[in-house]
Amino acid sequence: MRKLVVLLALVPPLAAEIGPRSEEERSAASHVIATGAVKAVYSFRKALDERGYENAHYVIELSVAAVEKGEGAGKLLYARGWQATRRPDGWAGGSGHYFAGPEGKMRGLDLRAGDRVRVFLVRAEDGGLDLVLPNGVDVLPAAGDGSSKGGG
Repeated sequence: MRKLVVLLALVPPLAAEIGPRSEEERSAASHVIATGAVKAVYSFRKALDERGYENAHYVIELSVAAVEKGEGAGKLLYARGWQATRRPDGWAGGSGHYFAGPEGKMRGLDLRAGDRVRVFLVRAEDGGLDLVLPNGVDVLPAAGDGSSKGGG
């Protein structure tokens, strides 16, 4: 038993993917909650310090139709997010923003111009708006369409 305790003390803690936040958690964490149509998604990839690590950073350009919290109705809004794009074999940990989509898990880079979304955003120290981690986007049905592409 003593050997097991010593061995466990030497094992570094593992970072895990954050589970989706509830509607209440996302709302409480947000400075801005808005709905609108995606105009474009801009992205770039960035290698991290560790060998074999790379993230895609993206910005969702959103034409705002309505604001539930904060300001910005009738304006363009730019929401920042990220996703892991390359990790070494055996790696475990967070992988960035994700959300429910029509065929399962989606990422920001899966969004296309015209998609209707609801975004939950926090104001970053630099003044930009970041998506609430990990599920700061709801994909909404197309205008006039009763079906759903996903949600919360």
